[in-house]
Amino acid sequence: MISGGKKRNDLHDCVVARMLSLPRGKVLDAGAGSGLLSLALAEIGFEVTAADVDRSFFRVENPAIRFVAADFNGTTPFPDGSFDAIVCLEVIEHVENPFALLREFGRLLAAGGTIFLSTPNVLNLRSRLRFLLEGNYEYFKYPLPEWEADGTKSNLHVNPIRLHEMEYYFLKGGFVIEDVFTSNYRYGLRWLFPLELAVRLQAAAKVARSRRPGEIDLTRLYRKVMSRELLYGEHLVVRARKKA
Repeated sequence: MISGGKKRNDLHDCVVARMLSLPRGKVLDAGAGSGLLSLALAEIGFEVTAADVDRSFFRVENPAIRFVAADFNGTTPFPDGSFDAIVCLEVIEHVENPFALLREFGRLLAAGGTIFLSTPNVLNLRSRLRFLLEGNYEYFKYPLPEWEADGTKSNLHVNPIRLHEMEYYFLKGGFVIEDVFTSNYRYGLRWLFPLELAVRLQAAAKVARSRRPGEIDLTRLYRKVMSRELLYGEHLVVRARKKA
């Protein structure tokens, strides 16, 4: 079982740090895996329900944490408004229907509840370069039929999700996005500066064209897309609130 010598996780750390400001209440760790995040949330005072499709990976024994088997490709076994907060890290890229997932989270959250959700950041410069050269995003480089048939690898990455799609999933799920951030930065990519310069010039030209009459203004979106978090961040992390 997981003990005090647990491995550090930058993604968990950045989300838990932001959850310190929330009122303590009931939180769902959706896609709990081994339970490291569940344990961290329990340690700062939340009443934690850990949920995942497979109990065999869960390694935590703590009376403040209960485990419930749940498949996030469908309806989960919880009543409406069961939780004050939901944390769902590195799960949405695995599910078959992200729209359905966000609607389900909207059902599970109490009005005004908070959700933290993350996915691999396919908009960082390393991923953009891979797409330019290979036609594949970083973290999504395997053909899915062969990946599934291989049998030695788990956790298929089914849905590469940009901020563009993520915003729409939250909108249709009944949420208001409050913050977009990342876990850590990969500044070793600074050798890609010529690519960053080209990306910024193209983005500036695209935004300028979008401000013409009859076009949809892209200023708001590209301010985020061209941020340090999305150009160099490893994860795309969103904090959102369920509409009252």
